Amino acid sequence: MSNNVTITHDAAAMMFKITQPEGEAYLDYSMDNGNLVVLHTVVPPALGGRGYGALLAQAAYDYAAEHHHAFKYECSFVGAWAKKNHIEQ
Repeated sequence: MSNNVTITHDAAAMMFKITQPEGEAYLDYSMDNGNLVVLHTVVPPALGGRGYGALLAQAAYDYAAEHHHAFKYECSFVGAWAKKNHIEQ
């Protein structure tokens, strides 16, 4: 995993993004009654294996915690990440 990764939060589009020359990985979410709900995490094959999905999940979780939102998810990848990191919905 690269330490030279910038995660951009586009609050208007409700997404976190990592943009690299090979493509863009992103996580999109919605807000529902004060809950941040992760909908999808997409990492194109050209960016796979670099830990970008986990970085995006952590960024969303950190944002939710910082803004006092409950962290929820519909995305199976984020569900597996949350379980691995002992994060409950």
